[in-house]
Amino acid sequence: MQKIKFFIVTFLTIAFTSSASAKEGGVFSLGVGVVGSTQIYRDMDAKVIPIPFVHYSGDKFYFRGLQMGYKIYDAKSFEVTLFAEGRMDGYDADDSAYFRGMDDRKKSIDGGLRLSKAIQNFKTTIDFKHDLLGVYDGFESSLKLSYIHGGRFGMITPSIGVSYMSENLTDYYYGVQKSEATTQRSAYTSEGSFSPFLGVMMVYRFTPNLSAMANLKASYFADEITNSPLVERDIKYGGVVGISYRF
Repeated sequence: MQKIKFFIVTFLTIAFTSSASAKEGGVFSLGVGVVGSTQIYRDMDAKVIPIPFVHYSGDKFYFRGLQMGYKIYDAKSFEVTLFAEGRMDGYDADDSAYFRGMDDRKKSIDGGLRLSKAIQNFKTTIDFKHDLLGVYDGFESSLKLSYIHGGRFGMITPSIGVSYMSENLTDYYYGVQKSEATTQRSAYTSEGSFSPFLGVMMVYRFTPNLSAMANLKASYFADEITNSPLVERDIKYGGVVGISYRF
């Protein structure tokens, strides 16, 4: 817990100090969009939520929706970033009749380090993030390879990668405690699990200031998760689409 508090205090101090002295000529944009995803949980429908787009990007500090970060090292093609972002996993027990008697699984905030290396149009990104609020008290790490293709009117960036979710993370969101077990829902303890994914980000510029964007992702879940009685699918699709104006 002390390490978590130290991370939060350090991150916020650096971030707000950076933004307060923002003579770096950052780019600010506003817009609207929707975020949605299918559910791998049993008897749960896909969710679609309208959201505002509030983005800022400077030389070192940025925030984009539910994520904010600060570059602590930048050597052109290699970057090290301290970041924090919302974790939107979880459910309320009343989301589905099958989940009655389960405790709610809460959302959280993760924080950690991101390493990225660019070679021409290719970019490799390594993330390590840990639960900052003590909700699930676990971590997730990922490795992603992206190809950036830009043109006159926009950009398209396909990516492929794999993430590893710790046992505490998967057991919190997909496990069933003995006190939650019923005759139709057996107790289940999950383990750490790898999850490969594919993604694509697209940006189309109508004008130098007005853009449309889409960021889509498909993730595959392994047996450690899909063997849970709470889960009925092994692939989750998600994404965000919207339009924004850059000031």
